[in-house]
Order: sequence, then structure tokens, then C-alpha cells
Amino acid sequence: MGDSLQGRLIANTYPGLIKTSDNSELASGTVRITDGCGNDTALLLGTNGQPNEFSGGLTVTGAFNANSISYPTSIGTANHVVISDGSAGLSVGQVPSAGLADLSPSPAGTGSVNKITVNAKGQVTAANLVTPGICAFSDHSGSSRTFTFPDNVHYVKFHLTGGGAKGLCRNGGAGATMIGFISGFPGKELELSIAPRQNTEDQNGFSSCIHHTVNSDRTEIAAVSGGQQSGGRYVFAGGRAPNGANDNGGITSFTLISGGGGGIDTGDQTDGREESEGGSSFWGSPPSYGAGNSKHNHGCHTVREAGTGYIQFEWS
Repeated sequence: MGDSLQGRLIANTYPGLIKTSDNSELASGTVRITDGCGNDTALLLGTNGQPNEFSGGLTVTGAFNANSISYPTSIGTANHVVISDGSAGLSVGQVPSAGLADLSPSPAGTGSVNKITVNAKGQVTAANLVTPGICAFSDHSGSSRTFTFPDNVHYVKFHLTGGGAKGLCRNGGAGATMIGFISGFPGKELELSIAPRQNTEDQNGFSSCIHHTVNSDRTEIAAVSGGQQSGGRYVFAGGRAPNGANDNGGITSFTLISGGGGGIDTGDQTDGREESEGGSSFWGSPPSYGAGNSKHNHGCHTVREAGTGYIQFEWS
């Protein structure tokens, strides 16, 4: 309890009184409150209905109420949250299980969550599930194929391999392989051109490509070369840099792996025992996808044929 002013002279007590800074009555706006000697306090006051301000921190040691809301008087323990009772009370604690909606994906199922829907209360109301999958295309005719993005899938990983070369009296080089990711949306179609087997001797392998069509405009988004012959020298197959992704989809990232070189001569031996394995692709030696053909010097005949192109998609 502080000292009483009862029986004391005003001249001896005015320094301890509080007043407006200009000694005037409260008017519109806020006025700084000072002591009797003019020293500022942290408080600015206004008339009824006007805002009041503190220029420093405010510490409340008892119950604190503001706008009819009662605030917590303890901080709880680690990871606790402020909880409203839906009326005028706030507390600190764990969220009661009865206050949460079922967070299980709806509808129930198996697979990885690709997208969740959350309402204004932070409750999960739906989860789109993606079942991991893989889809592969190989072609012996060179005809086009189509890959369609599955439900809830927006990215796929791909392997794109060109066809192997066929040497005359030398082994064939292998086609290149591109590995990367393509963005899209459920139902988006990719057109695939898969290298057929090279059946003509002393010829390069065929290329493999991926296209998509946007507003009737067919665009190549990835391509790799087939195995190379180039006069029987060691030449490694490559690919064209893919177009980047945009709102309509495309390559988001990739790496390019050259095919193994061919060109080992088997035609100048006379003992009939020389054989040269074809250049290896990402998938292995012939007759694996993209591998070059193997040759034997006896009549320069083919031991194992060159591999066709190959395209594989994966998602999860």
C-alpha cells in the first residue's frame, strides 16, 4: 500500500501526482500523461471511446480481459497451443481429439498422397492418392505410341533410348539414353516415336522422340540419337537438348547418357575366330534395348542384332 496524501500540503505532494502533459483537460485524440514535475510516463490517454496507448511493454500479473475475451494466465508446456472455447475464453493446452476431424485420406485407399485439400479450420477434407506405376514401350515397327498421364499424376520420370546401329564388318554403336522428369496433368497425352530395329548393314540406329500437342501445335520435347557408325570409327550417340517445362508441361530436369561406341573391325582376320560385341547401351549389351549389333569376322555375319529403341515412364 502506498503513502496517503491525507494531512499533507499540496506543495509537498504535487511531484507525485499524474496529469496531462499540457495541464489541460482531455480532448480529442490522446494526451501523454506525466508526473507533477513534467516527466513523461509510458501512458497516453484519450476520452471515453478514444484509443489508449502504451509506449513500452505491458505486464499483467493477474487475469487479463480484453473485449470480453479472457486470456490465459499460463503458457502451458512445449508444443501446446492456444485453444478457444468458442465463447469468450482462451486457454493453453493440447487440442482435444474430439475437436479434430478424421485426418485419414478420403476416400480410403493405398498409395502416396499427391495432393491434399484443407478447409479454413486446417482440417484435411480430401487426399488424392497416387498408386505407384510403371509403363514401358518398345517398338519393332517404328509406329507411334501414346502415353497418358494417370489420375492425380502431375510428374513422371522417363527413360528415352535410341536404337542401336548395325555395322558391316564392325560392331554397331549403341543409342543414347535420356533420363529425366516431365510435368503435366491428369489426362495429358505424350506422343512417342520409338526407334525400330536397324536391319540395314553399315547404318546408324534410329532416333527416339517424345512430342506433345498444344493448341494443334505438335512440339518435340525430348529426343535421343541412335547408335552411330560414321565410317567405322568410335562415335558416341547423343541427343538434342529438350525444351523446358511451361504451363502445358515439358521437361523439368534431365541427364543424357551416351551409348557405347562401335566400330571394332572384324573383317581383317583369317582364322575365323574374331568376334566383336556390339556397343552397350544404358540397358546393356545386345540384344538389349539400344545396343549395337555384334559381328563375327567369318563372312562379317551378325551374331546378335542391334536393339530397338525404348521408352519407360514411372510415377509415384
